[in-house]
Amino acid sequence: MTKTERLIALEEIKALKARYWLGVDTQDEALLRSVFSDDATIPGPNGGVERTASAFIDNLLAMFKGATSVHQGSAPIITFTSDDIATGVWTLEDWIWAPEAGSPLSFKVLHGWGHYHDVYRRTAEGWKIRSFRLQRIKVETVAA
Repeated sequence: MTKTERLIALEEIKALKARYWLGVDTQDEALLRSVFSDDATIPGPNGGVERTASAFIDNLLAMFKGATSVHQGSAPIITFTSDDIATGVWTLEDWIWAPEAGSPLSFKVLHGWGHYHDVYRRTAEGWKIRSFRLQRIKVETVAA
């Protein structure tokens, strides 16, 4: 990969992660499905059993139904391990507000800080998320 190709790939990966957070915050199922590679796996809650991207998205949309969220990521450290694989670490701050009634969320408000640890794979359709792990540093909640 040339330096120019690498710079282009960096910008494509940054835009990919931005689309992921937009998909989460707007609960846009099609957008969320478009950011993951076909072989993507995501750990379950609290480091549980890995699941497919489809199962992760289904669970996320069910949990966030009626909720409002804002995810802000910054300061990515992206490393290319090959021409087609890259890793990334992103600083994250997020807010999640549960709906007033009937929410499966265990809180009314969550404010969190941490880091996403991602793996990206270049596919025929462009860069995709192959896996990620969210490592929380601090979480403040208002009880439901």
